[in-house]
Amino acid sequence: MTDNKIIVKYLDSSTEKLEFVYEYINTSRYQDELIKDYNLWNQICSSLYVINDTILAIKSYLSKKYPKDIGRKYLYTYGILQALFTQQDAVINLTECFNVETKVCDVFREIRNLRNISIGHPTKLERREGVYYGYISRITLSKFSLNYIKPIR
Repeated sequence: MTDNKIIVKYLDSSTEKLEFVYEYINTSRYQDELIKDYNLWNQICSSLYVINDTILAIKSYLSKKYPKDIGRKYLYTYGILQALFTQQDAVINLTECFNVETKVCDVFREIRNLRNISIGHPTKLERREGVYYGYISRITLSKFSLNYIKPIR
């Protein structure tokens, strides 16, 4: 099975798991209680919508051919990094609603860090270990990889 098919299968199973959450929150005995806390209800709904939207974005990214035009390559790359970042935030916020602790695995932590230093705050990012002034190496952009250049002061 190709990597794309494995990822799509995982995303499909994630969508099925979200259906369980939708069923739970829309069961009247639970929904009545959840809606009493207006902010909690909005956080649950917002998180679920964003998770579903980002699943659609990721599946679209995987199913489409990576562009040859350099500007579109940047849009695709920035877009997928932002979608992954946004999805992680939504999952964290959703689990928070139900008092479930989450642990960000190393791969997702690396994606968050790459997104922050490459497209979130590329021109100056201050961290304990130094200040980063980074950028994505244009010639290395591809659908599943890139080189990030990070001179440290």
